[in-house]
Amino acid sequence: MRVLFWLWALASLCWIAAVGYDCVRTWPRLSLDLSPGDPGTQAAYDAALSWHLFGYGAIAVVPPLVILIVAQFFTHRQPD
Repeated sequence: MRVLFWLWALASLCWIAAVGYDCVRTWPRLSLDLSPGDPGTQAAYDAALSWHLFGYGAIAVVPPLVILIVAQFFTHRQPD
């Protein structure tokens, strides 16, 4: 059981690092033809940034947690 937990932890860290790398690589950017001082542009950028962080955060955290819950369910021993 301990070996499975450490394998899960290592795989989860690798997954989170890979998702984090892709998150930084696809970070929202402002086009050069837009005015960064415009309140509408700033609001749209803030919304895009919030959704970007929320989406990648969910992609990074949910799969390892689901795998942990499923593994706990299947490796849980029933009392005799």
